[in-house]
Formats: sequence, structure tokens, C-alpha cells
Amino acid sequence: MNRKITYALGLLFFGLSGVTSAQTWTEKTGLESNTRHHPVTWAIDGFGYSATGTNTSNLPTKDFYKYDPSNDSWETLTDFPGPARSFSIGGVYNGEAYLGFGSNSTTYHDDLWKYNPTTETWTELSTCPCIGRNHPTLTINEEYGKLYVGKGNDDAGNLDDWWEYDIATDTWTQMPDFPGTERHHPFHFSIGDFSYTGLGHDLNPQMARSDWYRFNPSDNTWDQLSDAPGARIAGTQFSYNGLGYVLSGDAEHHGATFPSIFWVYEPNGDQWTELNPHPGNSIWAPGSFVIDGVVHFFGGVDYIDQTFPGEMWTTDLDDIASIDSNEDITFSVFPNPANSNLKIQASNELENSEIKIYNLDGRLLIHENYQGSIDISSIISGVYILEITNNDQTSTVKFVKE
Repeated sequence: MNRKITYALGLLFFGLSGVTSAQTWTEKTGLESNTRHHPVTWAIDGFGYSATGTNTSNLPTKDFYKYDPSNDSWETLTDFPGPARSFSIGGVYNGEAYLGFGSNSTTYHDDLWKYNPTTETWTELSTCPCIGRNHPTLTINEEYGKLYVGKGNDDAGNLDDWWEYDIATDTWTQMPDFPGTERHHPFHFSIGDFSYTGLGHDLNPQMARSDWYRFNPSDNTWDQLSDAPGARIAGTQFSYNGLGYVLSGDAEHHGATFPSIFWVYEPNGDQWTELNPHPGNSIWAPGSFVIDGVVHFFGGVDYIDQTFPGEMWTTDLDDIASIDSNEDITFSVFPNPANSNLKIQASNELENSEIKIYNLDGRLLIHENYQGSIDISSIISGVYILEITNNDQTSTVKFVKE
């Protein structure tokens, strides 16, 4: 299946921004014979993955699939070895995937598992000394090597606790609670050094929230940020190239909408921008992954049409023009492409600047202070994002490593 729908973007902006672009959604092959809601999804090394979730018989699952974008096909992998589950969560760190929490008909899980795609093996890690729960937040901080889990719900209600998992030592530590209301089904992602989370379902009369927060792992503090354009529950989310994205889900009173929503968050300006969403109605509890800058969106339930969608929709995030958030750093890198050493030339004074290099999946690979050039011999050939931060101003540029 390969069908394109193109939108001319007429965007609504929150804060100071300017974005115009043409955005194309293309239909690809989803898990048509294995549709589900609450899949745990991620991408590693150019492939997408989907594990667990609730099937059309309303049963938790442990099946596991791999998507190859080069031929638009899915491969069935060996089942996830833990208990069958839904309402769980996952993420990626250093080329491996992490999956945990959720529930089946008898148990709220507090476990955490790691998947190695090279060996195709799973490892059970230390369980969280917290309450087992459904649909919590999970973010992974590349800079500190920490995984964060919090919020969610069990039979007793919603939660607001926040836990840190140290990947290197396989240990858990309780952090200061999330400062907003107790809630489940929030949105969440990591950008740079910070975890971002908010929205979701609490006990207010409208059920859905629009508030948004940032957790700083350097001092374990929370900050409340600008609200999202609206309240939202149970969609999907991801970060890419220094921006965070919120896609689909339900609105107030857990109501489905037409059209759906697609919002981008720019952390340096603390601003939200509305993009044109995927075709069709909003989808409850879908999954997504980003491969080479292309988001793949699938799964979930269409409550307007009362169906489990079998198709997958994709759009290239690089087709969305970058957001101008008063970034005043002007610089260039050369040679580009480069082999082992990348030189940085700027019109500004960059003596105290930080330099970060990310891959196109948003994984931080290099972080150091500005010295006029940077050694890139440790990274493999490909396209990367170089980010410079100086006095709260940030600029980015793409470069190619030969």
C-alpha cells in the first residue's frame, strides 16, 4: 500500500515562530492482520519495532514485529519473553530497547526488560520498587544514561510519583514527584538534557489536561512550561532533531475528534505549533516510530468508525520547515562531508558554548565544549545534527560523516 495525501500547511502558532511548508502523508503497510491498541514501538538502525498491546479480541499480547521500510514489510519475531501485557511503555538507549510496566487481567507490572536487536535477545532487569501501573510516562536521558518512569494508574487510581533508573548500575531511585495532578496516559519525550511530560487524563471534569512540564536531571527539579494548544489523552509522541511531537489521541471527555491533531514543541522558545495531522479521525492509543526522519504512525482504535485501523501513515519531518525561535547564533561547519575532524566557524563569540551531535533518531552521540573543531572519528558514516548552545540560544545544522 502506498498512497499519498498532501496538505498545504496553514499553521497556527503559539509563541514567536514562522513555519510554512507542504506536508505529505503516505499510506504504508500496517499490522493489518495483527491490529492492536497500546503497542510499544521504537526504531533502531533503520528498522521499526512493535511489541505487545491489546488485540481485537481484547486480550493482552506478547507478540513482536519488525518493520523494514526498504520493502514496506513486517517480519514476525520471537515473542517477548515476559508476561503478555498491554498499556505498557518503552524507549531506546544506546542501540537497545527498553520495555516494561503495563498489565494483564491479573497483574499490574513493575518490571523492565532490555532488547538487543543484534543478538535478538531480551534481558530482564531490576524491577521498580514502585507501584505496578498502566500507561505511565517513560523518558530516557542520553546525556546522563538514566531512564525515568512516573505517573500512570492502577486499581487505586492515578499516580504522580517519579522514578529514576540508572542504566549502568541497574538500580532505581525515587525522585521528586511530578508537580501536576495525578494522571495516566500522559505524553512525554526527551530533548537534550531534559525530560518533558504532561497532558493526559486526571480527575478534572473534562478528564484531559493541557499542562506541560520539564524535569531537569542535573538537580532533580521540575518547571512548569507553556500549555499545549489543547487538552489531549492517549496519543503517541516522539522527539526528532531537537523538537518534540504530540500526535493524535483523544480530546476532553476522552472524545475522538475529526480532524486529529499534530503538534510540535520547540523547547528553546517554549512554544507549540499546530501541524496538519494524519488523515482520518483521531486514534486512541496508537504507536509510532521515526526512521531517518520519517515518522510511521499506526495501530490504536478509531472510536468514530469503531475500527482497529490496519494501515500505517508516514510523513517526513524534514519537510516541516524549522521553527525560528530567535536563534541568533550564525555558524557553519566544514568540510561537509567530513571524515574525522569537523571545523566550526561562527560570527558570534562561542568560547563558552556547548556542542552536541545527534543522530537522526535523536540519540546524543557527542557532547563537549566548543574548541573550534570536533573529532567525529568515533561515529559511523551517515547524516547527523550538530547543535550549538550559547547563553540560552541554540542553532543546529546537518552534516555528513563520510
